[in-house]
Amino acid sequence: MRPGGAAGWHFTSAPMLDPEPLLVGRRVEDALELLPRVFNLCGAAHRAAASHALGLPGIENVAAMRAETVRDHGMALFQLWPNLLGTMPDRAGLALLARGMPADLVRHVCGGDNLPEFSLADLESWLARPPTPAARLLSEVRDRVDPAWGRAALPALDVGALELGLMEDVPSPRYEATVLERVRTAPVIRALLRNEGASLFVRLLARIVDLLWMAQSGRDTRLHGQAGAGGGYAQAARGILVHQAKVKDGRVVSYRVRTPSAWNLAPGGLFARMLAALPARREAQMLARIAECAVNPCVPLTLHFVREA
Repeated sequence: MRPGGAAGWHFTSAPMLDPEPLLVGRRVEDALELLPRVFNLCGAAHRAAASHALGLPGIENVAAMRAETVRDHGMALFQLWPNLLGTMPDRAGLALLARGMPADLVRHVCGGDNLPEFSLADLESWLARPPTPAARLLSEVRDRVDPAWGRAALPALDVGALELGLMEDVPSPRYEATVLERVRTAPVIRALLRNEGASLFVRLLARIVDLLWMAQSGRDTRLHGQAGAGGGYAQAARGILVHQAKVKDGRVVSYRVRTPSAWNLAPGGLFARMLAALPARREAQMLARIAECAVNPCVPLTLHFVREA
């Protein structure tokens, strides 16, 4: 997206990676091994989606997919968000993340409370006397960010839509592909969405709820599957991603990948709408960065402030 238009925050993004030139002509087994290296931020999720697209299902690694998501949300919660708000990183949380201790990680985030099951009253009480670094961080966001700032919502790009073959040449700005959809059944998220809509606070909390649920290996979550003919999807750290392949005689003829960012960063799409809902003030850069953290793009962004003409 090019900067310009109405006063306020706008963005440009790096190009999305197109793996097709690397894959055409390769055996499907070789393509499956190459794709997780190309998309190494969420390699296990891409491998799962690719396995369905290439007709090689049954070799995905759900534990690795969960671990990728926990790591991504954890790095944001323990390091990126504190830096953004001018506080110290949560070194204890980072240490638990590095050691791969999901049960201890959940306790560290929640302090023994069941955050996803909170009512609004439970949440406000928890934030009023925050027992953990994560709670203190959320409390600060709650105090500093008006629910109307950055609030935007679009229909979720769900599995049903994908199975209808929703893979246009240009990603549609009509949908969002964030993690909000897969945690909206959590009582605390459901209550907040009724009360204030898809605010920046709600979207950050959704990432924390997703971390907690993904850290619980016994939780039944549909993380991957078929998405129409020649298609596969996976639930990655940033949201739902899709692969679509055409194969002939065991070799790749064409290949398309749509990461969550392809929809969320589409011109006129979710992130553009979130920026348009921010106060049109240069000093609101922190809010624009919070919006970026909430969407969690997989490509670098540059934010631009456009003044009134």
